[in-house]
Amino acid sequence: MREQDLQKTQVEYLLNTTSNITEKNIDKYKVANYYYFIAKLFNQIAEKRNINRNQLWQIVKNNILFKTFNKTTIRIYKYIFRGELIPSPEFVKNLLEKYDDLPTYLAIVYLDEEITPELNKSYELLLSI
Repeated sequence: MREQDLQKTQVEYLLNTTSNITEKNIDKYKVANYYYFIAKLFNQIAEKRNINRNQLWQIVKNNILFKTFNKTTIRIYKYIFRGELIPSPEFVKNLLEKYDDLPTYLAIVYLDEEITPELNKSYELLLSI
C-alpha cells in the first residue's frame, strides 16, 4: 500500500471515529498515529526483504503470538498490518488489558527488524498513562 493510501486511511479513520476512551489515555489520534506507522513499517519490511505483503503476512501469522487467535481476529490483524484497517480505541484498550502490550508491536520485534523512531514514539505515547 502506498504511503498516500495509508494517509487516506488514517484521515478517514479520524473523521469517522468517535473516541470516548479516556482510560489509559487512549484516544483515536494516538491509535491512528500508531497504526499508521505499523503499516508503514510493515510495507518497508516487505520491500526490504524483496517479498510482497502477503508473503510477509504469512511469516507474521505463523508467529507464536497469533497461534491462539481465531480466524476472524487473524483476518483483522492482516488488514491492520496492510494499512487497510485502524482499530478502535476500545479495541486497543481491550488488547492492553488482555496482553499488557500490543501484538502488532511485538510481531515487528519478533521479525527482528529495527523499530523506527516514529513507531517507537507513537507506541510510547499510546502506552503512556
